[in-house]
Amino acid sequence: THHGDTDAPLLGHIMPDWDQVLDIGVKAAHMAKLGYVGVDIVLDKHHGPMLLEINARPGISIQIANRQGLKARISSMGL
Repeated sequence: THHGDTDAPLLGHIMPDWDQVLDIGVKAAHMAKLGYVGVDIVLDKHHGPMLLEINARPGISIQIANRQGLKARISSMGL
C-alpha cells in the first residue's frame, strides 16, 4: 500500500502514460523474439516512458511480491 523507499501511498495512484508503457513493453518483447522476456521501462520526466533494457532471463519473483502466480494471468492473455 506504500512505496518501500519513500513511504508514499500507492493505492489509487494512476500510472502516467500507462498505455504507452504497455505498448513499449509489447513491441520490445516481439522485437526480441525470445518468447519470454522481462522489459524494464523508465518514466523520464521530460521524455515519458523509455525502454531501459530487455532481459532474456527475467526473474519470476514478482509472483512472490504479488502473492499471486503468473499462470492464470498468462493463460488469460492467450499465451
